Amino acid sequence: MTPTASGFFLTDSGALVTSGHVVNWNKLIGLTVMTRDGRVCPVREILAVSTNYDLAILQVEGRGFTPLPVAPSTHAGAPVWVLGHPFPWYYMLNEGIASGYYVLNNGRLKILTITADFANGSSGAPVFNEYGAVVGVAATRQTVGIPGTPQMPIRACMPSSGLIDMIQTEPRS
Repeated sequence: MTPTASGFFLTDSGALVTSGHVVNWNKLIGLTVMTRDGRVCPVREILAVSTNYDLAILQVEGRGFTPLPVAPSTHAGAPVWVLGHPFPWYYMLNEGIASGYYVLNNGRLKILTITADFANGSSGAPVFNEYGAVVGVAATRQTVGIPGTPQMPIRACMPSSGLIDMIQTEPRS
């Protein structure tokens, strides 16, 4: 089985965002990207990885990609959509709301939680607001509750503010 992940383009020249854990897989031997129009493009290099934000920016060979706008945030109760690739189905669109934020690492890391469903293969999927701008990146999901009686699914996403921070602090050459 070939693992899949999701992602989205930041630029028409091939800068692509996905989850950091996608490129930090111990059995990884290469990466390719398949676009909606069927093009298969190799990943030329990993431009940046943030273990803190669990995000990666890759450079894909080719041009003419459709970049997505990125918004700095959203608020609890706002409608959201996730476009991911839960293996073996591709381009699955799920709707929900931003249910809120929680913090980790003594308040240094903010996590966006949503009700829109996503599954394995959707890591790196864009989370859109009602204007089509990316407000988060799908990361992990788990069910919490008393052991043996799961009660509530948590769908955690990296807020786009982490991506913006990552881009702004990345050294320029």
